[in-house]
Amino acid sequence: MRSGFLACCALAVSAQAALAADEYPADLLAREEVSILKPITQWSIDYGENKCRISRLFGTQEAPHLLYMEQAAPGNLFALAIAGSELGKVQRDSVLKLGLAEDQIAREISGLTADFGQIGRGVIKKDARLREATPLKEGEVRWLNGRLDPKEGAAIKRIVLARRNKAVVFETGALDMAADAMNACTSDLLAHWGLDPDQHKQFRAARILNIDAIVKRIFNTYPRRAALQEEEGDVSTRLIVEADGTVSDCMIEGLTANEALKPELCKILRDARFEPAQGADGQPIRSFYIVPVAYRLF
Repeated sequence: MRSGFLACCALAVSAQAALAADEYPADLLAREEVSILKPITQWSIDYGENKCRISRLFGTQEAPHLLYMEQAAPGNLFALAIAGSELGKVQRDSVLKLGLAEDQIAREISGLTADFGQIGRGVIKKDARLREATPLKEGEVRWLNGRLDPKEGAAIKRIVLARRNKAVVFETGALDMAADAMNACTSDLLAHWGLDPDQHKQFRAARILNIDAIVKRIFNTYPRRAALQEEEGDVSTRLIVEADGTVSDCMIEGLTANEALKPELCKILRDARFEPAQGADGQPIRSFYIVPVAYRLF
């Protein structure tokens, strides 16, 4: 067995298989079995030191199901986790379809599952969006909107997850207020990191310049102890990138595996060179850069 590095934010890209046929959320409800889960709690927002999470329980008190949205930084991407007995025995090779806004094609998700304790097994989509991004035109630069769009959240009335011949419907209601709550939380995160929230309402993200060298070093430094223990894990790393493109701080924000996976990562990432982030006026700004790293054995 070899150890290897398979994914690292913008440092490596994995291709997603094309859907066999386009389906919309309403189409997912044509499955043989459909379970409709209504909320049994209000939304709960967690203002963590390094992340924001809004969660809610659905189903029944005897068989609760969890749904949460989570962000480690401002932006229009978030992690979406869904768990509970109605999902069945989801595994790494399970393929599911996720439907959000009614006019958006349901997306295929697979590969990242987790145990949520008494709730049961669940699935996590790390790069969820309230609405899919429109393709860039030739020569066009994408400026980041450092927040979730409440209007896009308002267009989502429920979340549908389908697997095989079954669909599970989470009656969330409109997600505009959830988006607002997450935006307030991530704005506080920026201030906590010593960054200017106003500069990040619209900005162009920092861009790593020595990507090949960094990927190679991470690939070659899978911790020996973790490899011997056949340990895998996901790490979320936050860098502070100065206006001159240098890295001034590195923080390991999340680890779903052995502590042995930690030691070398920040040492390597501090050697990354960046084209700095730019504010709406085109001037360099002090900003953040999130590097999700997936350690996998193969």
